[in-house]
Amino acid sequence: MKKVLFIALILGMAFVSCKKDPETKLPTTYTITNSFSGGDFYEVIVFEYMGSDIIQQVEVGNLASGQTSATFTANTNSDKIKVSMENYQGTRFYTSQKYLLTEGQNTAVVINDNTMISQNPN
Repeated sequence: MKKVLFIALILGMAFVSCKKDPETKLPTTYTITNSFSGGDFYEVIVFEYMGSDIIQQVEVGNLASGQTSATFTANTNSDKIKVSMENYQGTRFYTSQKYLLTEGQNTAVVINDNTMISQNPN
């Protein structure tokens, strides 16, 4: 009887001490690439959204034609982004769509001649 209780006690301690470590979450990130044939982008800004609200604005800086930005870590509450940029004439443009962010992954936004852009920030 003592052996059975001792074995039960040892097994119980083994299960209690084998606690699972919390999973390390990867950050949600994004990059912006200028593949637009119209030239360089100036004052590139990324707007991070939670639902329909802008919760953070990130200054990317200038992006020469063919250049990819640094990798930016999104706010933990952000679920999508929209990109704004100026052309060499000083006209500000916005991507017409918002790009969905996937938790723990990088979203690579490539702005090229087929990307829908407008002067409307909405």
